[in-house]
Amino acid sequence: MLESYRFRACFQGGQYPREGDVDDKSGKDAKLGDLYLAVGNASEALAYYKKALAVIGEDDDEARLDAVVKVSACLRRQSQSQGALSFVESVLGSFTGRYKRDLLAEKATLLCLVGRYGEAARVCEEAQEQGAGGDLEKDARLYLVLGHVLARLCRWQQAVVCLEQAATFGRMCGDLTTRGNAFNNLGIVHKNLCRFRESATFLARAVRIARQQSDDASLAVRLLNLATTLFKTGEIEKAHRAVLECQRIATTLNLARTMVQASICRARIEMVKGDWDSARAVMEAALADSAGREDPRLCLIARETLADLLTAQGDFTKARQMLEECVDAVSLHAKDVDAELKTRLAAAYIGLGQRKKAGLCAEAAARIAEGTGDLYEAGRALRLMAVTAPSEASSEYISRAERVFDRIGARLELAITLHTRSRLKATDPKQAVACLERAIRMFKKCSARKHLVRALCSLALAYEKGLEHEKALTCLAEAGKRSSDLRERKLISDTRLKVDLSFSNTFTADSAGPPVTVEAVVSLLRSRFGVRSVVLARGDHKGPPSVVRVWGISQGAAAELVQIVASRDVNLLICSNVSDIMDSQSPGDRLGSLLAVRFGSNNGGALLVAGWPPDRVSAHGGTEPHLMVAAYYEIAHRLSAFETAAGPARFPNQPICVGGMITADRCLKSILLSLPRIAEGSASVLIEGETGTGKELIARAIHAMSPRRHKPLVVQNCAALPEQLLETELFGHKAGAFTGARGEKKGLLEIAEGGTFFLDEVGEVSAPTQAKMLRAIETHEIRRVGDTVSRTIDVRFLSATNKNLEEEVEAGRFRGDLYYRLNVVSVSLPPLRERTGDVELLASIFLDRFTKSTGKRVEAISDGAMRAMVGYDWPGNVRQLENEVEKAVTMVGPGGVITPDLLSACVTGEIKDRRPLGLRDELRMVERRRILAALRRCGWNKTHAARLLGDLSRPALVAKMKRLGIPLKPVTGVGPTA
Repeated sequence: MLESYRFRACFQGGQYPREGDVDDKSGKDAKLGDLYLAVGNASEALAYYKKALAVIGEDDDEARLDAVVKVSACLRRQSQSQGALSFVESVLGSFTGRYKRDLLAEKATLLCLVGRYGEAARVCEEAQEQGAGGDLEKDARLYLVLGHVLARLCRWQQAVVCLEQAATFGRMCGDLTTRGNAFNNLGIVHKNLCRFRESATFLARAVRIARQQSDDASLAVRLLNLATTLFKTGEIEKAHRAVLECQRIATTLNLARTMVQASICRARIEMVKGDWDSARAVMEAALADSAGREDPRLCLIARETLADLLTAQGDFTKARQMLEECVDAVSLHAKDVDAELKTRLAAAYIGLGQRKKAGLCAEAAARIAEGTGDLYEAGRALRLMAVTAPSEASSEYISRAERVFDRIGARLELAITLHTRSRLKATDPKQAVACLERAIRMFKKCSARKHLVRALCSLALAYEKGLEHEKALTCLAEAGKRSSDLRERKLISDTRLKVDLSFSNTFTADSAGPPVTVEAVVSLLRSRFGVRSVVLARGDHKGPPSVVRVWGISQGAAAELVQIVASRDVNLLICSNVSDIMDSQSPGDRLGSLLAVRFGSNNGGALLVAGWPPDRVSAHGGTEPHLMVAAYYEIAHRLSAFETAAGPARFPNQPICVGGMITADRCLKSILLSLPRIAEGSASVLIEGETGTGKELIARAIHAMSPRRHKPLVVQNCAALPEQLLETELFGHKAGAFTGARGEKKGLLEIAEGGTFFLDEVGEVSAPTQAKMLRAIETHEIRRVGDTVSRTIDVRFLSATNKNLEEEVEAGRFRGDLYYRLNVVSVSLPPLRERTGDVELLASIFLDRFTKSTGKRVEAISDGAMRAMVGYDWPGNVRQLENEVEKAVTMVGPGGVITPDLLSACVTGEIKDRRPLGLRDELRMVERRRILAALRRCGWNKTHAARLLGDLSRPALVAKMKRLGIPLKPVTGVGPTA
């Protein structure tokens, strides 16, 4: 190899060096070959080495040996290992003594490259029989090759002895190249023995030597080995950087074999990081390159990695077929690859449901790995055996796997094993949660996004089993932020359905069957949910409902309560503070919150009101809103006990009222029904929606339902104040902090202590204030302007915006870390134009409100005016509709009717300025509504929505969405799927 690159320029174009640089023609050709090989041009180097070999005298064995080895190196660079072996064998007979011994070492190396490890071992023994050469440099090289061969035969301890001897001889003779190669091979051996710390140390020393020598070819190989070791210890980001540098060097120098190996390593890293497309592209290119190489082991590893990728993506049949072919093709001497292949094949069998085959395959892999000392693969095999074994044996297998990975420091595999333990039948719920929480911490440290998303979904299900619903929703929200492909989003969607179903069935009765009498249902509500008062009323078509039965409350209070609830004319009413709707309550009848359910027709039917005492806390650790929603599910499940077949779920167009918001829209209903669950915890909530959709009402409802409702709710509109004033309003200031600051002032965050802080229009906050807000949310500490003392705060953060903060983050106008802190739970409110059924409902409610407040007698809204309002897009949403009705009531005469001429021109213009709707337009509107409903029901999953809509493919659905102006981006909402 070339000692320095200083001759590159003078040799370009085939020019000879200056006089005095070399002594003869063969020396010139050899030096030119060295230079071309150093810059990666192996074909030109090969031509010059052959020229040099042709003119070297037969008596100059030293020069001939050097030229033969260099010709072999060029052929290896061009992936012609078999050709190099044939060439060395053809000239081997012309050498004797120590020169033959050195050429035998080269032959042994080539035999390893073509997978003939047994022959390589015999050649090494023949080389040793030639006797010691007395040349430390040559002896070091022989021991280096022997160590490499022994490692391939899995004779690890003998390999370590030989390689250490090679390193010692290299140090004694000052041969940095041999020392670097010895350290590199020692690193590989220790990696195979799962001594990852020692492996990383040796490989780091080998990398330093390569950098010191400016030997880029060796540097690329050693970086690749270091990346493989770091990958196994779970240091994914460091491994990624090392393999990218290796690829860059290998591409520059045209190191074909190293490029394939680096691609395989990079594909495995991309798989763990969850970048499936990149991993697939890299792996397919690597497989195509390896297919043309004379290196069966490399080809096997490439096919194995592609099969591993197919298994991870769910294509188990193709993966099994490929792995079975690889297992059949494995050489008897390539035991290190054999165990690895069998563990991958066992995983494919598990995916296909062939558990017996998987168990046998995993047992075989474990035997081979334990025999070769490969603890890493032994641990993987034990984990697969735990999955396939009976429950009484699986715990022992998984514990052994954990101990193995913990001992060798394989953090990523340990985290995967902990995740596997959490899913075993013998694992209790508390232990499952502990295992998953520990695994998630490790996945985050390893940057293993693929495994992290799955573990978060598993943790959400584990939390739901323990009745920790908000923690489950938080896990799913985090998983949603980290998901990147359709498969992961489907997993999150399916998990969300399981969580919601589990939550709705948490408090259902035993399997003996539902109670069939009202008394039995009331007893269930009182014993299981802590309900104190129950009122049952029957309605008719002539007047309000009348009280039929009463439990735990006086008749007078019950009648007043029924009248108030009935006046709301809604199907479901959740009120967390009864004093907001009922002023007079005697001490014995005092209620803290109530749940009212109407079933049957709007005018008739029945009304059930369940009331809780103030500050009721459940025995399960959940707060009052959690019980209220659970009780609602229970009542809906048992409506037959009230002698009716009607219920909220069977009348989807019936309106509900939660938190002051009334709607009949299914999407908004699901959001409103989820508010009590969101209110229970302290996670930050980001409320998204256009202006006028009711974001502040949602924030106030969350505060009113939360355990913090007795503490202040502080609201700050971030767009209403300039940057300097907003900062002092939020954090306060110290006296003298700025001109005019005559005294100390508490900030709003301090005033909200123990309560809730609502940041309206948070997207308008400037960058400096965003940084301070991030610190306040992360550390729960603030510092007044001009002060040096930090103060601790206990505040829950709610925020709202009418901007798309994801786009703001991508554009660099909003901090990504602050966005993720604010967006732990997301509530996305649909605009009024997507809730056309609510326009008539809300207009009637606003009409009733304003006629009472103004004292005017307005009979109704005419059909023409109502059609105009229903056909309008309402860019200002509910607020604009409210203002429009107020204006019309103000302008109409006493006893009159609101007609289209009393509405604004922009509202009626939608009808006046165009022809009456034709059949095509009506069909377009119907089609748009149907598609939106299907998308909302499926969580904006286009494949599922297309399936739900009937004979429609996903591309056809996307085309229709574009044609109808429906956004392609998922609409994020919180709560059960409508």
